[in-house]
Amino acid sequence: MTEVAKQVCKTGIRHFITGMARGCDTIFCEAMLDLREKTGITVEAAIPYEKQAAGWREEERERYRHLLERCDHITYVGSEYTRNCNLRRNRYMVDNSSVLIAVYDGKTGGTKYTLEYATRRELEVIIITP
Repeated sequence: MTEVAKQVCKTGIRHFITGMARGCDTIFCEAMLDLREKTGITVEAAIPYEKQAAGWREEERERYRHLLERCDHITYVGSEYTRNCNLRRNRYMVDNSSVLIAVYDGKTGGTKYTLEYATRRELEVIIITP
């Protein structure tokens, strides 16, 4: 993931947005914050709703809080959970990007929807296979 981001940086992109979900999003956030120290990029956390991490285990919430403290920008796409809040967050990220880096296993779901949306918006798409 970091190597792909380094290649994207070489094209002049200086701002990265992460969705801050558990798993790949938080791993990506950590990698981008480490890369920021070497490159001066900025990192934005795009959060679907204010209490996204409320039901997570304590160690996950602590990691999440620590990452948010280190991000350059935090955007709350919505204030409360709704059935479509994660899709709205994903559209926000696509609408504010020129390249999409996605870890995708080929399954139906939010990542597939987001890749399709990015393709319709004519973004460059880079897929990392897990």
